[in-house]
Amino acid sequence: MSLAPLVLCALVPLVQVSGIAPDPTSEAPVRGDPPRPGWVESYWFPPAAGHRHGFPGTSLCHPGTAETAPCPCANAGLAGRGCDNSAGTGGAMLEALGAPHGTVVLRAEGVMPQALCLFLQGDALVDGGVPFGDGIRCIGGMLRILYVEHASGGLVHAPTAGEPSLPSASAAQGVPITPGSPRYYQVSYRDPAPAHCPLPYGNVWNVSNAVAVPW
Repeated sequence: MSLAPLVLCALVPLVQVSGIAPDPTSEAPVRGDPPRPGWVESYWFPPAAGHRHGFPGTSLCHPGTAETAPCPCANAGLAGRGCDNSAGTGGAMLEALGAPHGTVVLRAEGVMPQALCLFLQGDALVDGGVPFGDGIRCIGGMLRILYVEHASGGLVHAPTAGEPSLPSASAAQGVPITPGSPRYYQVSYRDPAPAHCPLPYGNVWNVSNAVAVPW
């Protein structure tokens, strides 16, 4: 059964609790920086072009590669991103900012400019991925929507100020995160251009690459 974003919203209740999220634009260590408390060297990756964020996880689910199915409408994105969208951004790129044993913020760029975005969490990977709207979904298992946000200028992040941390949001959904257990994340976002990737292959939403965070 297709897990359309609106269906997911109906099936999985959203729970809001108090909390303060960090500023997602703050500096974080990258490979080669001096060690800092709370950071795990093996999970440092080079930052994306234009910023110096640390990346406490592994980018996964790159459609059209040896490990991941191709995009459903030959709408391949740029390297390291999800499938391309009707705005031609090259696809959405999700990354995790922060410390893997501390506060983590998920940030996506390249979504539709003012898109409604669902931050999805799973505790398992789907081998090779499956078509999901105009893109490929690679996360599964105990699948939950942790946050619903609106993009601005093609950028979106979660949690925002006043929202629960990722572990708190997951626990509120009935899926607590135990230390040492990985979780997998993708961002699904609305793309209201049915001609971009028409039925029966696509639909009116797309999805980013995936990120694994080793809690």
